[in-house]
Amino acid sequence: MEMELRDYFSIVRRRIWLILSLVLAVSLFAAAIQFFVLKPVYAASVRLVVNEGSQMDLNAITTNIKLVTTYKEIIKTPAIMSKVVERHPELNLTTEQLIAKTEVTAANESQMLTLTIEDGSYEKAVSAVHALAGEFKTEIARIMKVDNVTILESDTIPGNNPSPIKPKIQLNMLMAIALSLFLSAGLVLLIEYLDDTIKTDKQAELILGMPVLASISRIRKKDLYDLKSGAQNHRKVGETHYASLNQ
Repeated sequence: MEMELRDYFSIVRRRIWLILSLVLAVSLFAAAIQFFVLKPVYAASVRLVVNEGSQMDLNAITTNIKLVTTYKEIIKTPAIMSKVVERHPELNLTTEQLIAKTEVTAANESQMLTLTIEDGSYEKAVSAVHALAGEFKTEIARIMKVDNVTILESDTIPGNNPSPIKPKIQLNMLMAIALSLFLSAGLVLLIEYLDDTIKTDKQAELILGMPVLASISRIRKKDLYDLKSGAQNHRKVGETHYASLNQ
């Protein structure tokens, strides 16, 4: 097992240039996509509280929690969304687009609803979510014949300069680097697997079943130049020595 791990490290070290090149290429591509292709997306939220009746007993709280589930489904219906689109043409949205941009969440066993709208413009997201909250409060009172929805103060104030929620640049870059490392390592191992040439004396012994008596190492150009220079120097010395003997 130790030798196998050593072999893997040797393969990776031998192809490290390929791994680094692939990681760099994928990272640059991911960065370019996020900065030049993907558009930033902002989110604006408003919280609503469902509170029917003035008495806060157990039955009233249970009723309110059940109403929260009902209201959560009603908010994203065309009956509510079309009113928002009709009364707020400045949003420049269709009913389907507003439904797609809206997310309604409610914590378990809670009387609170959270409306969230995502858009490429923070100002537009803020305007849309406040318009939706106001229209829902009005329409639900007409539909259910009871005014039991209270709009809480939200943190989404026009004029703020928040950070976009998408794209998540740091997370995406980490994922791109991790994925490129994994793929490049797999590619290197695949190339090594498909390469059936014998590179080491150990491989020759395993394949041929015979001991290696001698091996010729790879000679670099610099080493070859040094060998030629040394041979020339030895020949000159020999010629000089031979000439002196003849004298």
